[in-house]
Amino acid sequence: MKVINTGTKYDIYPDDLKSYDKLPAEYYIVRFNPKHGFYLEQYYEFTIPDSKIYGVHLEKVNKVLSCNYSAPY
Repeated sequence: MKVINTGTKYDIYPDDLKSYDKLPAEYYIVRFNPKHGFYLEQYYEFTIPDSKIYGVHLEKVNKVLSCNYSAPY
């Protein structure tokens, strides 16, 4: 059992509690609990599969780069 004191509040945690000076480099999701507030939950790394571009790749690149879009303002 680990006891953490912040001001006048004492929280009890299991023995596997770890303390860090810096947040480890991972993927996180921000969560909210009405009783405890905001916290981070580790999100396991996901992979983005290679997506296929159908058609002639250079033609698509040129189409995007030569777009004659005018801003609405």
